[in-house]
Amino acid sequence: MGSTPDRLGDFQLGEEIGRGGFGIVYRARQVSLDRPVAVKVLFRHLTHTDDQLSRFEREARAAARLDHPSIVSVYAWGQAGDDFFIAQRLVGRGRTLADELNELRASGTPPKGHFRTVAERFESVAGALQQAHERGIVHRDVKPSNILLDEEGRPCLSDFGLAKVEDGLELSRTGDFAGSPFYMSPEQADSRRGPIDHRSDVYSLGVTLYETLTLTPPFQGNGAHEVIRRILAEEPRRPGRIESRVPTDLETICLHAIEKDPGRRYQTARELAEDLRAYLDGEPIAAVPISSARRALRAVRRHYQPISMGLLLVVIVVGGLWAGDALMKSQEHMSQQTAQAEAQSKYNAERDRINEDFLRKIQDAAQHQDLQTVQALAAEQQELTHKLKENYDWMTGQLEGFGDRDALAKVSGGLATGGVVGGLESFGQVLLGKKAAAGGDALKTEVERRLGELTEVFRRSGAGSGADQPQPVLAETIINASKIPLLLLQMRLYSNPPASSAAAGPGSGTATGDGAADDPPTHP
Repeated sequence: MGSTPDRLGDFQLGEEIGRGGFGIVYRARQVSLDRPVAVKVLFRHLTHTDDQLSRFEREARAAARLDHPSIVSVYAWGQAGDDFFIAQRLVGRGRTLADELNELRASGTPPKGHFRTVAERFESVAGALQQAHERGIVHRDVKPSNILLDEEGRPCLSDFGLAKVEDGLELSRTGDFAGSPFYMSPEQADSRRGPIDHRSDVYSLGVTLYETLTLTPPFQGNGAHEVIRRILAEEPRRPGRIESRVPTDLETICLHAIEKDPGRRYQTARELAEDLRAYLDGEPIAAVPISSARRALRAVRRHYQPISMGLLLVVIVVGGLWAGDALMKSQEHMSQQTAQAEAQSKYNAERDRINEDFLRKIQDAAQHQDLQTVQALAAEQQELTHKLKENYDWMTGQLEGFGDRDALAKVSGGLATGGVVGGLESFGQVLLGKKAAAGGDALKTEVERRLGELTEVFRRSGAGSGADQPQPVLAETIINASKIPLLLLQMRLYSNPPASSAAAGPGSGTATGDGAADDPPTHP
């Protein structure tokens, strides 16, 4: 035991069970209550500095405010002779999570059920932190060596020596890092990132979770400054990339807890605990995985200057190739637009021709008092123009998806010689040359179906017109049928002429009525 006496006040010291940078922990017995305790004794050479004494006092007072099964309770603190000590609950044999991690690294293989055990432990520690935060205490030094494990492996958070306590003592931010570098949050490492608050503890617990899942800290380096630089500037590797057996939800929870921006982390330790409980219960977690695009964007933001220089070099090297490629694409686009315009022009010309043909037939039937034929022709025009326009639109839409100027030109030629039917046939030939295209077989089947349907419509239209007219080439649902009411009015005049004009006969009605029969066809 060296110079430390066997007894400090009411506490009889026993074997040493732990040692750190600030003191030694002994298994002890509180004599007055006859109960086992742990007594932490501050190294004597540190008792001469006010900062270390303040830290020791802070640890005792902060922990004394708390009463949680996953927090090491403090029974007393004080001074006996030259020694300062804290008496606290005895947890197991003084074994910490850091000790367990070292054992796991040595064995190389986590035991069965490891990840579930991890989730259960960290749910407990997150609950302990939530109570501390609710009582105005920020731990500021959450790490594996400050999480004790009892005989059954249950965790207990200890060492509130760096705690930030509302209306109490706290460390100065000037020249003093509050926390251990490996587990330090970005705002602890750089005060410009924002204040240290309860979310800093969430970050440190997330880093501890990361190390427990992967057996390696997310940020490493040769010295504290390099570690801190990486904490501020780099993104951690996904735990699943290091240890493939890490469950996806645990990875997501871990990465959400160690977001560099405090506003993107879990906003409370309770939220972290709830997600861990959801994982354990097989329920959906609240955290959302970070997308690859978002990871890339973060990398660009953090390495903006070197990436910008690299991109500039790439632009200089390949600029000529890019410009040439852009020019070729521009010319190809213009050619494609020209082919589309030609197809539309042919469509418009055939549309006008077909509608003039229908109007002529309707007028002829109206003059002969054939109401049944007028109605049949109007219905035929409606059906035919609807089907033609539908198929034309479908076909051009499919060609736009191909983005192929030669295909457009071929279909345009089919339209010129055979209307929509000819265009569809040409489109079918285009598809034959694209056997490898995704969905090519389905498209060819659809073309065949549409051709059969159009052929049947043309057959019925030719039979209904009462004449062997050339098959219509192309049409649109314009209602030259808008002329039909005027034609029907003429028919009524023909069938019931006024007495004063009975002598004129039906033949003169075409020259004197509303003039609808002599009007040129209108088009949209």
